[in-house]
Amino acid sequence: MSTIVIFFFRFIKYKTLFILVFLFKFDIASSQINDIYNQYIIQHFNTDNGLPTNQVWHSCMGTDGRIYLATDDGVVIYDGIFFKQLGLKDGMKSQSVYGVFQLFDYIISHSFKGSNIINGITINKILSNKISKMNITNSVISGIVHKDLFFQMSFDSLFVFDKNLSLKYKGKITKYSGIDFFLFRKHFNTQIKFESFKFYLNLNQFIGISQNFEGVLYLFNIKSNQVKKIIYSQNNSTHLLISDSNVYFKENDIIYLSNFFNSNQKTKILQIDNLNSIYVKDKKTLLSSKKGLFLLHKNKKIKSDKNYILNEGDKEKLKKYLFIGALKCHFENPSSKEIYIGTSLGLYKYHINNKYGKYLINNRISSIAYKENLWVGSNNCIYKVDINEKITMLKSKMLGDAKINSIVFESDSLLWISSEGNGIFKYNLNTKIIQPVNLGNFQFSNNFHKIYIDPKNRKWLLSENGIIVIDGNKKKIMRTQEGLLSNRAVHLNFKGDTAYIYYEKGRDVLKYDSILTKEKIPLVFNEFKVLGKKYDSLPGVLSPEQNKISIQMVGIFFSSPKDIIYRYRLKRNENLREWRWYTSNDLNFDELNFGKYVLQIQAINKFNPFIHSEIKKFQFEIEPFWYQRPIVWILFSILLVSITSLGLFQSYKRRQNRIMNQLATESKLNLYRLNGLQNQMNPHFVFNSLNTLQYLIATKEEEKTNQYLVDFSLLMREMLDQSRHLEISLEDEIRFLKKYISLEKIRFSDTFDCKWKNSIAEEEWSEIFIPNMLIQPLIENAIKYGIPNSNEGAKFIEIKMDLLETNILEVKIIDHGKWIERASLSGKAHSLMITKERVELYEKNGVKGNLDIMKNCTGTEVKLNIPI
Repeated sequence: MSTIVIFFFRFIKYKTLFILVFLFKFDIASSQINDIYNQYIIQHFNTDNGLPTNQVWHSCMGTDGRIYLATDDGVVIYDGIFFKQLGLKDGMKSQSVYGVFQLFDYIISHSFKGSNIINGITINKILSNKISKMNITNSVISGIVHKDLFFQMSFDSLFVFDKNLSLKYKGKITKYSGIDFFLFRKHFNTQIKFESFKFYLNLNQFIGISQNFEGVLYLFNIKSNQVKKIIYSQNNSTHLLISDSNVYFKENDIIYLSNFFNSNQKTKILQIDNLNSIYVKDKKTLLSSKKGLFLLHKNKKIKSDKNYILNEGDKEKLKKYLFIGALKCHFENPSSKEIYIGTSLGLYKYHINNKYGKYLINNRISSIAYKENLWVGSNNCIYKVDINEKITMLKSKMLGDAKINSIVFESDSLLWISSEGNGIFKYNLNTKIIQPVNLGNFQFSNNFHKIYIDPKNRKWLLSENGIIVIDGNKKKIMRTQEGLLSNRAVHLNFKGDTAYIYYEKGRDVLKYDSILTKEKIPLVFNEFKVLGKKYDSLPGVLSPEQNKISIQMVGIFFSSPKDIIYRYRLKRNENLREWRWYTSNDLNFDELNFGKYVLQIQAINKFNPFIHSEIKKFQFEIEPFWYQRPIVWILFSILLVSITSLGLFQSYKRRQNRIMNQLATESKLNLYRLNGLQNQMNPHFVFNSLNTLQYLIATKEEEKTNQYLVDFSLLMREMLDQSRHLEISLEDEIRFLKKYISLEKIRFSDTFDCKWKNSIAEEEWSEIFIPNMLIQPLIENAIKYGIPNSNEGAKFIEIKMDLLETNILEVKIIDHGKWIERASLSGKAHSLMITKERVELYEKNGVKGNLDIMKNCTGTEVKLNIPI
């Protein structure tokens, strides 16, 4: 590989190589980009992403911010998150709807079986009683609201209604039948006069386009009955919509926008077939078609450049230069005439004058930065290459083995690092400290493949999901939702405040604006539920049982609905709580206390706090239960005092009974304690110990005899000391048991062993207290009856201790013999019975002790649970 690179540099100038290979990093476009990308952001909704049907005949945007669609399956309402469908079951006159129009605070829908009015605030309600006032024929073709009037067009008539839906005007259209008329709002005035209950309309201009004459627009004056003809298109075209002084029309499945006062201005918008209608409002365009709904957002900030895309000819020209197509980065040192080339094979150094090169690092290189030394990002670390080509590795536990995608210097001592999967880091060369960069709500990705710092020290973080710009303390996000051509940017160039953003297929030219966009968004409420029952709005007064409230809401932001989060706060009586944040569209309140409440809710864009809704307020009151009312408390207090006075008469006797019961219980516990002590100090134990002592004396093992006598006396003293206390610490108990077992091992000439397994931390032993003399009898029985009946390789006992649920000490004593049967047959199970009674009598914090003895083929396991 190095030979090929050296040979190439002898014949090709290195600058040409870098330019050509750099250009090739951008893919070849297979087709041209429509002009739409220069002006709009497109969203397509169909059955694949939630729309109930693809056949959309008409659409409009209500004053509430929702989109209303006329379809073959009823009226579909979309708020950016949820689709709601209204049909026959909801009171619609027909399931097949061909038109929807804004009607003041309502939406009117048209079908061939009649019209319906939908409450624009409560979308679940069909207002059938209001439609009867309008007396509209079934053959409605269009409608529009202007000021306080609603203009309704049929095939042969014009209807005008006021806000109360009273008919104010009805006129026949005979001369220009079949023309759709629209009110021209901007350039002409509308005047309505009332004289002695007589009404006449003085409307200066209507605008209409004939369906029979293509490319022709009419200005229609009802009063003079005159029509002015304007040609807005020389080609075969079909009218769609007039908005202000512009007309949208269709030619050969392409939508154009033209100013009909200047027919030379024609802008290509979008290519789409099977289009049914178009609607424009608030810089948003709705295209209703047989393939679903298209939502276009006007975009003025970013200008795409389709001419930058490489064509097939450029691709062929570049093929001969692709033998080092794995080029990732490069750095030229003008003073030393050296070029450092980072490729997928490693870091290659080439000297221009001497025309030789060599590999310095054999690892994938992703990025090169220079500050006094050469800093190189690679697969799993960062290399530092000094002037003498000494190479050192920078590794960190925080970075782990993550692949380094990009490194860039912000200053002489601060290095920015982007990793694959671990996010963004900053490394201080002076302090040698690496720390992560917290992006907060902007952390939509942990994989940033490139970092750029522009001339104004803004950091541009490139990821698969978009670009994040860190501008001082502010952050901005740029994605397709904000107008980018693609979320995947591969390279940036800067010229002042203009950023050139390159993609695999094209580029964007962005004039950076440090001021975040300000926009008020609608906050709509789809559903109110109280105890599962639906309401049109939140009731003002709720019964004490109705303290379970559920609210479904949507902050409407069509370009990126998932960016919207919510906050709320409750004021109960005079107590105002802090704002609380949540990401769900459902807000639930369970078991609210009685009182007067004010609920405040707001929708906010998590990436841009200047995009938010108004704060919506709801006032409601939850009534108290009968027993929570003041009068009830007064009566209850009187009754309580009376009962208390009466109870004092018998209180002394009850206290005496409790004392007697307590003394009886303590007496019984003391009895079991003494029985346990007697069991531990039984004559068999003393006799066996003395026999052992006599044996040691007879064998003249003076040292063992003295040690045994000392240990035995200490054990006796400790047993007597413990008998004075009902409880001892686990630390003292373990120490006592180990002394006891050591004596038993001497007695049995070390023929058995003891294995301890304690999962409780040693520093906690002194804080755990248990009854004294409770474990030793179980160990004694295991040694006496388990060890002699065990196989040669199993002569040991196991003692395990563990905590269960932090308030129960579990002790397991395991041997490999059959001592239970031997003990019961020989009548020596008396100590077990006493121990079992003591355990079952012992209780703490409502938890009782327990003793279980389990036999199996390998021996016996005693499990003792002691509450602590």
